[in-house]
Amino acid sequence: MSEGQKVQKLVYGIGGGNPADPRMLEHYSRIVDLARASISGRREPRIALLPTAHHNGTHAKLTFRKFIADRFTEIGCRCREILLGDVPAGEKATSNADVEEILSQSDALYVLGGDTRYLLNVLSDRDLISVFHKHFESGLILSGSSAGLIWLADVCMSDSESFSEPEGWRFVMIDGIGIIPMAVNAHDNQGVSDGVLPGITRMKQFEMQLRKIPDTTGLAVDEFAALEIRDGKCKVRSHQENTGAYLLAVIDSRIRRRKIEGEVNLMDPEGVMDYILCGQ
Repeated sequence: MSEGQKVQKLVYGIGGGNPADPRMLEHYSRIVDLARASISGRREPRIALLPTAHHNGTHAKLTFRKFIADRFTEIGCRCREILLGDVPAGEKATSNADVEEILSQSDALYVLGGDTRYLLNVLSDRDLISVFHKHFESGLILSGSSAGLIWLADVCMSDSESFSEPEGWRFVMIDGIGIIPMAVNAHDNQGVSDGVLPGITRMKQFEMQLRKIPDTTGLAVDEFAALEIRDGKCKVRSHQENTGAYLLAVIDSRIRRRKIEGEVNLMDPEGVMDYILCGQ
């Protein structure tokens, strides 16, 4: 980056979905394209993979770690992993010094889905949250799906309890790291999850939770849709007309919701509220 050039802050967050679904491959390619553009094609893009939420040691269905690394490699990206918390048998956790080194040499970070609360607890215990903030401020692209999106919020709705109590669990609200300045929900178009108490869709659960947080706007993202947030200005990338992302607010005790079309500046609270109201 030339002297005096403004650092661009870029987030690419996917609202969840099966990582092997063909619709996800287009998002992986977009992340690589963004990383390549950030270095002007001078070399092969480099991406750091963080599977901490994926490998919380309690959930057998989370088996996509190698698959995702292979996909990024196949589409022209050099990958390195950051292993924190419960790591797979026979592997070693990454030291804080090595986390710094990997991030400093990477153009993008991809955070796998899974247990959001576990991810945040591990990063907090290792005193690493400020490290990710620092590298984001220096131009590292932050990307991911599901937990890999919502951990970036001020507060997020998570199914973390399902990893320890699959037969009877509730959605919980968790403090994220504050890069996206609102409450965020992934999988917004998901139906009623197995084992959830009470049996209400994720969309309605999020609206119920949002009512409990005064003066907070919400951002909900459907599965297979993604947010591309460049210096706070958000556009939605979706290849299906019926999937997207939505801004929400509680106004006069009612939930107001508007689908994002075009570009919205998430760093402008008054503009976000005007956008929601103009859609009513």
